[in-house]
Amino acid sequence: MTPRPWRGFWNSIGTALLVKLGAGHSDRPAQACAAAEPAWQRAAQQRRFAFLALALLSTTIAATLFARVQPDYDNAWLEYGQVTLYALLTGWVVTGFVTALMGFYVSLRGDKHGLSVKQIEGAAMNPQARTAIIMPICNEDVASVFAGLRATCESLATTGHARQFDVFVLSDSNTPETAAAERAAWEQLRAALATNTNQPQVEVYYRLRTRRTYRKAGNVADFCRRWGKDYRYMVVFDADSVMSGDCLTSMVKLIACSPWACSSGNWANRITGATTPSSASSHSWSIAHWHPSGAAAAWRAASCRTTSSRPR
Repeated sequence: MTPRPWRGFWNSIGTALLVKLGAGHSDRPAQACAAAEPAWQRAAQQRRFAFLALALLSTTIAATLFARVQPDYDNAWLEYGQVTLYALLTGWVVTGFVTALMGFYVSLRGDKHGLSVKQIEGAAMNPQARTAIIMPICNEDVASVFAGLRATCESLATTGHARQFDVFVLSDSNTPETAAAERAAWEQLRAALATNTNQPQVEVYYRLRTRRTYRKAGNVADFCRRWGKDYRYMVVFDADSVMSGDCLTSMVKLIACSPWACSSGNWANRITGATTPSSASSHSWSIAHWHPSGAAAAWRAASCRTTSSRPR
């Protein structure tokens, strides 16, 4: 994939419209322009169209039935306003329903265009493809943040690919006490990882921004400007994210095998430390029955193929 410079939002929108109309890019070979669209892209377009059609049809039927049972109002604006508001709220609910419905269909029938871990069974990781795991934080609970990060790092070390990952804690904390606690926890984490000399460990870096512009998005953008060129892939964690090493390495292998793929996290929260069997069982049951339908929704395939990543 050839990188293209970012020329601004409106400029990019205008360029995309001109390309759709057949203008521009006359220097490209004719065969490249006439290349057949991949099968998964055609399937994604059909699924998005099916989702939109089902959602609009269901919303229209519900709004029509609602309008028929309305009493006569002296003010037509009041009547139309109620029907419009009902249609908007119903459309919001119908969107979730159709998402689960299409996801349930995919769960039963499978998806031949989706990426699967079976594709990378026995595949080796490219030693030159390094991955940055970044965690932007701001005035978070220091103990829980670094405890989860330690679990991820230790799990990565067991895969044997720790040297291909670097972890960056990017702090925007604005209180001296929190910043001092974060630095102390980072030093303790590095010391704890260094005690295990039997296997290579992940390098963990800590940075405290002094100029906190654009909050989390600015923090990530600042990292990409400074160190993004050193890595082929990047994983962005929330402050409470915990992911297994097998999951991370599988994501990297999948994207390496499918250059046009991008990774989007379909997060299935898993309970840990449950105090009673009933709470753990009920949570596991709800995730097992709801998440496959919600996360496997077929219409979510956009301009890239997606991999599903689940933290543990």
